[in-house]
Order: sequence, then structure tokens, then C-alpha cells
Amino acid sequence: MKRLEWDWLLITGFVVISFAVLFVVKVPKKRIVEKEKTVTLVDTIKVPMKSVWNARWFALTGDLKRGGQVGSQTLPIMIDRDWRTGKVFKHYDNYIAMVAESRIFAPSSKSYRFELGADDGARLFIDDSVVLEKDWESGGGFRKVSADVPLRAGQHTMKLEYWEKTGKARLYFRCPEELTQWKRDSLVTRDTTMMVAETTVYKVSVIKYVLKGLLGEQ
Repeated sequence: MKRLEWDWLLITGFVVISFAVLFVVKVPKKRIVEKEKTVTLVDTIKVPMKSVWNARWFALTGDLKRGGQVGSQTLPIMIDRDWRTGKVFKHYDNYIAMVAESRIFAPSSKSYRFELGADDGARLFIDDSVVLEKDWESGGGFRKVSADVPLRAGQHTMKLEYWEKTGKARLYFRCPEELTQWKRDSLVTRDTTMMVAETTVYKVSVIKYVLKGLLGEQ
């Protein structure tokens, strides 16, 4: 065989093998695809809050100490309960005591007027400190006391203690309305559908990659 024919065969074989390699060997390529997905969003909303008393009632012993709990109830923050000589709680008209807890929110740092009245005895705590007391040790007929209490802006805890021995019974409490209503932040979640771009990686042969590049295809 002539040398020219050998050279042609070698060239042809080289070209064929090269194209085969270009088809077999693959290169990575990225593709961005938009897909519809359900995602969870978190929003902050303002929730209206209103103060109430969460009250627990106790039997009162002969030496005016709280005994066992006899029940509970929710009371409005402003109280004026005049039981006179009737039932104070359930079947109790005498020897009954109450401990009630609540929260208030001061919109600004200043003094606020609180009023407390009782027959027999009562006292008011704000942030664990006694700020008002009416005949707590001795009891007696109905009488009101008041005080201007300095509060820093923000939330505060209140505790109201009351006891009734015998005779007439009454409990009275007042504070500024602005302390008893406020709004707090609350997180809520909701599901929504949106288009999300996702990147996928796939492989194409070298020859396709080159041809797409020459043709301007992505």
C-alpha cells in the first residue's frame, strides 16, 4: 500500500476517534429552572390585650390565715363588688379570702393613681411590692385608700389580696384605663405559593457543548 494511502487512513482514523471521544466525554452544564413551590412566611401582627384578674379563693381560718383553695374565677380589672351580708363566693359569706393576679402595661414612665377599698381587709402589690393596704391586719368597715405609684414604661405585674371575716363584705379597685389595654407583637405563619428559581447541573458531550456555543444556544 502506498504511503499516501497509509497517511489517509491514519488521518481518517484519528478524526473518527476524536469525534467519538468528543461524543463520549461530557462536561457539566448548569440550567436554571423556575418551579412553583409552597413556602411558609412569618408575619408580625399586633394583638389587642386587656387586663383581667385571675382570682383564686381560699377558706379563711379562725386566726385569719388562708386555708385550702375552694375555687377560682376571672374578674374584670375594675372591681366594685358589694356583697353586703350575702354570699361572697359559692356558699361562703364569711371566712373567705382571695388572691388575684393580673398584668398592666404603662405606655410611658410616670405616676399613676390606684384606688383600693375593702370590708374587711385588702392590699395591692405591683411588681412584688406593696403599694396600697387597707386594714390588712385588723379588718373593719369599708374604706378607700389611694396612691400615686410611679411606673416605668412597659409591662408590670399586679397581685390583689382580700379577706372577709364576718358581717358586710365589699371589694373595690380602680386604676387608669390606659394601663389595662395595650397591643403586643405576635408571630403568625401563613403558607403561600410562589415561583422559585432552582439551579440544576447536567452533563452534555463536548461536541454538543461546542456546537451549542457556536450557535449561541444556552
